[in-house]
Amino acid sequence: MAASGWAQVSEYPSPLIREQQTVVINGRPEVWRLQWTHRPKPYCDPNDDSWMTCPCLGVAFGESGDLILTRSVEGVEVDRLPLAPLFKDHEIPVPALQRWEPDWDKDLKNGLSSADGLAARAARRPTVKIMEFADYDHDGQKSEFYLEIDTQPCFHTYGIVLGVSNKNPRLHAFGTASHPDKAVEMDSVAWEALRKATGPVEVTVVHCGDHGAETETALKLHWNADGIDGATREYSCPENGGARRLLNEAPLP
Repeated sequence: MAASGWAQVSEYPSPLIREQQTVVINGRPEVWRLQWTHRPKPYCDPNDDSWMTCPCLGVAFGESGDLILTRSVEGVEVDRLPLAPLFKDHEIPVPALQRWEPDWDKDLKNGLSSADGLAARAARRPTVKIMEFADYDHDGQKSEFYLEIDTQPCFHTYGIVLGVSNKNPRLHAFGTASHPDKAVEMDSVAWEALRKATGPVEVTVVHCGDHGAETETALKLHWNADGIDGATREYSCPENGGARRLLNEAPLP
């Protein structure tokens, strides 16, 4: 698979197409779309004060509904991936995408409720770009993107990576090398560390004391010809600056 690129980004080119981008794969331009199957409903609506709560982190001022990811070549759809099954049994129970981003400085200054005109201000902001293509599996192709699917606990967002790869040229949620058919869900911090890494990397996802945590959790991540792999590590939380100890290590689920 040759190097990929993208251009011609468009948010809401039609009422049901949330975003589309032209992606070049193997020298051939493809149109990728995030597409609602019906008109989406508001999610973490600025008219509802719940948008400021932890479950809305990353999806505030958003929309939700049945959503599919498609690829088209010369106007003909060649691949599609339903996204609703990937959200099942999560804090975000149905596909939800942020449409406008909160601006905390301005919103705090001008008011955080519908009575302060928050909804109208939000609607004047640019639509959030969802498909930020990158090479998470380090196969030389910027042909995948991160998608948030969970927001628990507070100040942590979890997600999956969607796209195509040398190993699997069909749209899919990325798994590990040992479990390629099961979407691997990780803290967004871990996905970003993997994207930037030039070799094996360990990233802490739960620090000592985070929401009362009595241990520290880290992910050790690497990639090989078979794809992403790694392990979850649990460390002790020593007092008085002592050295931490590895308590447990298990493969990524």
